[in-house]
Amino acid sequence: MWTLWALMLAVLLIGDVDEVQGAGTDDIRAAMAASKRQEFDEALRLYTRALADQSLSREDQATAHSNRATVWSRKHDYEKAIVDLDAAIALQPDHGYYYYFRGHNAFYLGRFAPAAADLAHALEIDPRQRYSVIWLHLARAEMGENDADELSRNAARTNDKSWPAPVIQLFEGKLSPQEFRSSAKGGSKAERFAQSCEVAFYLGAYHRQQNRAKQAERELAEAQKRCPDEWVEHTGAEAMLAWLQR
Repeated sequence: MWTLWALMLAVLLIGDVDEVQGAGTDDIRAAMAASKRQEFDEALRLYTRALADQSLSREDQATAHSNRATVWSRKHDYEKAIVDLDAAIALQPDHGYYYYFRGHNAFYLGRFAPAAADLAHALEIDPRQRYSVIWLHLARAEMGENDADELSRNAARTNDKSWPAPVIQLFEGKLSPQEFRSSAKGGSKAERFAQSCEVAFYLGAYHRQQNRAKQAERELAEAQKRCPDEWVEHTGAEAMLAWLQR
């Protein structure tokens, strides 16, 4: 199962530098290191050179495409991120994270139908992934669909009451905004930090769905401030704020 952090972050890395072996993988290692340093143009150059190596395994090719997609996404070039994720999926069609991440990039572009299709497919691969449940609901809501039954079914399959279950309960109408905010006060320092970001973003999305533009803008601006740049909630807040200002 993907970890909490892997699902909250628009992760810079897929795979482990120490586990990558074989021809062409030195460039992957170097690209991953460049990404950590936020040297994104250098990372793109190195991933591209790695992918030109015909001896690279299919798995490592998929890793390089997915990692390069993350770099494109960090540079706000979601179109190119999707192209790389198309390639990663062609190489490893049963890898649920690739659909999840491609769905995010489509969402940022306002392409909610393909975003929903990818997030639904990610859930077919692993129904326990609660962030796929949440973001599928966000895509459905942006399409103007009433997905209450689907959201309830998907939530039931996760069978987990820990965070981010309260996010799902907020959108199900089982928690008020005040109750939702109170639910995020436990856990370690790192968990509280993560939850403070998520509370702001998902309350912003909730108020947007309720046509409360001022409350939505306030919470989304807070999420943009609180959430690290590489987190999906930060990028989601950027996108929603832009839509509110149209």
